[in-house]
Amino acid sequence: MLFLLCWTTFVYYILAYWEWNPSGWLYNLGLYDFAGSGPVHIASGFSALAWSMMLGPRIADTTATERKKLVHFKPHNPFLMCLGTVLIWFGWFAFNGASTANLSLRSIYVVVNTNLAACGGGISWVLIEYIYSRKFSLLGFCSGIISGLVGITPAAGYVPVYVAALVGFLTSIACFYTNKYKYVLSIDEGLDIFAIHGVGGYVGDLLTGLFAANFVPALDGVSGSSYAGGWWNRNFRQLGLQLAGATTCAVWSFVVSCILLFIINKIPGLHIRESEEDELRGLDHKYLHDVDWDDHYTNGWTTPYPQTNDGVPVVSGLSVNRHPEPEPMVTSPAKQD
Repeated sequence: MLFLLCWTTFVYYILAYWEWNPSGWLYNLGLYDFAGSGPVHIASGFSALAWSMMLGPRIADTTATERKKLVHFKPHNPFLMCLGTVLIWFGWFAFNGASTANLSLRSIYVVVNTNLAACGGGISWVLIEYIYSRKFSLLGFCSGIISGLVGITPAAGYVPVYVAALVGFLTSIACFYTNKYKYVLSIDEGLDIFAIHGVGGYVGDLLTGLFAANFVPALDGVSGSSYAGGWWNRNFRQLGLQLAGATTCAVWSFVVSCILLFIINKIPGLHIRESEEDELRGLDHKYLHDVDWDDHYTNGWTTPYPQTNDGVPVVSGLSVNRHPEPEPMVTSPAKQD
């Protein structure tokens, strides 16, 4: 909680001021960032990278002292994963669409671009993963959708609809290979925040400089011809501005996050890493009473009844066996002649 308070104060608010306030230097530089790729995605992604590097990888299951590279953990519930992706996908329409602050042709462009980029990102990730494994991946499709949504965030209000799917497609490729080769950085980042949000937001900023068209902002009836566009309108300088803005957000969020984590880790009682015993056992057992009760009193079984010494629940004085044993058969001795 302390890190979140400090992070929003020294990272998010400062980047938001630089990009969106008329007095901010990135705003005056002419950076195109429609819905917050820099303060939101790049900042969170590179802060997650800083946290992963400062925290270190998880302890291996085999020993409490050896820390080795762990394979990427798959989600255990595909239904909840897909449900969450659908909710995020739907919510992104408001996240991007409301950034126009009006109802206009441009806001319609934004929503359509958002949807097309998500589709392009999902298809891209699935196709690349199929090339490597010869199998289709539901996890890959969901990851590609999020990658496409992240990539279109800075570009939604600047690019034509016929390149939105391409933005999502290219962003998803960059996120896929970052996730595939993230072990080079020796980081253990299970949620792929850096790969999808950090790299996705960075690539999205660059693609905005390539495909931004000056007629799209004019559709809101307010901007007019104040935007010069990107390479699409032969404004080749815009790509350099996008590179400068994205790099600024990445470096600032990474460095400040490292400093904050270093200071917090030195405060007594606020260490960023748990003890090896708690980490191996699971943090739920340390912080959640219900899990601790279930482990100690039911041997892993969830039941509202008290237990006997052998772990069998007792209801109103009657013992309820988990696996009732058959009663022994009593046979009478054979009659003798």
